[in-house]
Amino acid sequence: MDPGDSIETLQELQSDIEVKQDEMDGAVANQDFLHAAELQQQVQNLTNELAERANSAMQVVLSAEAEGTITADQAASYKAQLRGLRGHFHAEAHKLYGTIPYLDET
Repeated sequence: MDPGDSIETLQELQSDIEVKQDEMDGAVANQDFLHAAELQQQVQNLTNELAERANSAMQVVLSAEAEGTITADQAASYKAQLRGLRGHFHAEAHKLYGTIPYLDET
């Protein structure tokens, strides 16, 4: 798997989560609580999927760097992008649930 493809997939999924959040915000504004709960579950599922994909992509980048498939500069760029995406997912989860635990790579 090419790390660039993983990042493009993550960006597409990030766009999907933003659309779902917009739908959820509209549902809450209309006092449609049942629909909002369903949308919140979809957003939660997407957020979890995106975080898992970011972590998988990070493993691909680390493997590619170790094998010499990509340069150290490319790896550093991909890692920074993936950490940024994970930070975004963490912030979105915080919006949904309030205080949440932070788990890093160690």
